[in-house]
Amino acid sequence: MNRGSSTPGQAPSHRDGPDAGRRRFADLLAELRSAHFVGRHRERAAFLELLDPDVPRRVLVVSGPGGIGKTSLLGELGAMARGRDIPVVWLDARDLPQEPAAIEGAVFRGLEGVAGRPGPTVLLLDTAERLAPLEGWLRDQLLPALPASTRVVLAGRWSPGPEWRADPAWSDLLGELPLSGLSALESARYLKGRELVPPARGEVLRFARGSPLALALAADLAQRTGAGELDLEHSPSLVEALVQRLVGTQDPAHLLTLQACAVARHTTEPLLAAMTGTDRPGEEFTWLRGQSFVETGERGLFPHDLVREALFADLRWRDPDRHSRLATRAWSYLMGQLERGEGGSCTQVLMDHAFVLRHLPFFREWYQAETVPTEYVDEPRPADWPALHRLARRQGPETARLLDYWHRRQPGGLWVVRDPRQQPTGFLQALAVDRMSAEDLAADPRAAAYAGYLRAHAPLQAGERAVLYFPMAGDRPSAEAHPTLTPMLHFMNGQVFATPATAHTVLVVPNEPQWAGMGRINNVWPLQDRPLVMDGREFLLCGHDFRAEPPVAWIRSTAIRALREPVSPALEGPALDPEAFGKAVRRALKDFPDDHRLGANPLLRSRLVARGADPGEDPDAAVARLRERLRAAADALARSEATAGLYRALDRAYFHPASKQEVAARMLSISERTYRRRLREAVERVTERLWREESAGR
Repeated sequence: MNRGSSTPGQAPSHRDGPDAGRRRFADLLAELRSAHFVGRHRERAAFLELLDPDVPRRVLVVSGPGGIGKTSLLGELGAMARGRDIPVVWLDARDLPQEPAAIEGAVFRGLEGVAGRPGPTVLLLDTAERLAPLEGWLRDQLLPALPASTRVVLAGRWSPGPEWRADPAWSDLLGELPLSGLSALESARYLKGRELVPPARGEVLRFARGSPLALALAADLAQRTGAGELDLEHSPSLVEALVQRLVGTQDPAHLLTLQACAVARHTTEPLLAAMTGTDRPGEEFTWLRGQSFVETGERGLFPHDLVREALFADLRWRDPDRHSRLATRAWSYLMGQLERGEGGSCTQVLMDHAFVLRHLPFFREWYQAETVPTEYVDEPRPADWPALHRLARRQGPETARLLDYWHRRQPGGLWVVRDPRQQPTGFLQALAVDRMSAEDLAADPRAAAYAGYLRAHAPLQAGERAVLYFPMAGDRPSAEAHPTLTPMLHFMNGQVFATPATAHTVLVVPNEPQWAGMGRINNVWPLQDRPLVMDGREFLLCGHDFRAEPPVAWIRSTAIRALREPVSPALEGPALDPEAFGKAVRRALKDFPDDHRLGANPLLRSRLVARGADPGEDPDAAVARLRERLRAAADALARSEATAGLYRALDRAYFHPASKQEVAARMLSISERTYRRRLREAVERVTERLWREESAGR
């Protein structure tokens, strides 16, 4: 990708001209790459400065992880030099023996081939990380032996060691250019140049996160398959290509270390030892820390998001048993930290715990799996009040009144959720019911109902605490505002561990079906027979007694329940719009054989699946019913001779899948192009049929 000029969408003509006989394929390739090159303005400016005879700099080191566009940038820099009639020598260290004499010979043979021309010569050396073992020789012997007019650009996953910067002479001659991903605007320009249609363009942008390699591979996949969604878990060929290019190691021990790092939120040396069982954790941790796609944080090492996702998807596809072992060992290690009170903040350890289990539908649905969360819980500030009042008033006057009331009575019980700009996106009331007066209970119907339950069913002993939590996520207290709700859930769980005197808690939530599955798996149950009405809306008080099930046992049993069953279906969930419904159908087809993934599909909350449900049924029954609806819609295609070919394509994609699309096409004796067209039409027809059934129940 990333090679050539910055004018996407204006590809050079492929037609033969009068000078066609003198042109080479290499010239055509260079022009095509040039037509799709975007961004890298800082790096191009640094290269132009390198060519300036009045500037002392002679060497640029371009560094970054695999797939970030180093080779493509070298191609652009070479084109820039040739455009100024400056000769270019390009060498790739992958093609050279790791021997000083062989490397020196290749470099000087290349320079001799362009000798005799006035002015500078540009030496471009790719895959420079292969020269890392010879770094001292490179710095002290090879580069000093080059003609002074030579300009050198080294590109690789390697960056110069401290010895270069310690030498005052090299500090003047050497420049470093660490590469990061493309901006959203640059990525969009690239995809526009690839003539990707806007719906697919947005999906590729979301998926690639600025990685030039991921942009190129995903754009190619979208163009070939017409896919509207890109998912690493369901694109093994894309995953394999990403892992090979992004990671670049074949060493089994190193690969296991990388897989462990992908599973864990942060990797420390003891955690790495516990997960992999290596007898050389120090060596593996040091190696991991030296990788260009691995970052160092306060709590340990973590890989770039795209690298993590590619490694994680590849691991679960290639070796699910190994993934299970790594996740289980990480979970056991973190549970030990909770039991012993180790690992720093309880909230942080609980976030690590949820991250390790993010493949389970419950944790994927309720706890956003982010290395660095985008929103966080903080103390309120005076400047927050206009925004907090706005949020409360949208719920209703009673919510706004109680916000003010409890801020006066228990000011330490109010917490704010902030976005990356530090703006409030929600708030959490954490009210100590054991310290409330009769006046307080009379002022708050939520607190009064909770206190009445405690007196009748779970009386507090001296010194025990009971806390009422009321989360307001976004415009309303709902399970739909996950970016804001997730940090609240982590915070509430952390507070239980941080306050040993907590005997009982209650979470006030809307009377909406989304909370039913969460409550069953989290062992948090409604305390009253009828919902509480506030601001014209029904609420449930869902509680847990930590005297009966202490915090560590509670977290452990929640994980076990999440492992054993999918998220509970809601019998009357919020209606899906046509776009969301179609997306859910496509996801359900891809997840057809997997109980856990189907158990998290939004169609389980649809009227389509809810019809005929027994309120007390096993959650697996709803998953089975979803499968029946999908098969029935597909079987309708098989019953007509006009659409039987569509059914066969659908069957080979999802019900009896072939390993690859080309294999499926061969099995059906049709071309890949025809197979993809039939598959798209089959999915559309199944979606239309199911949507008619869904709409009929409204």
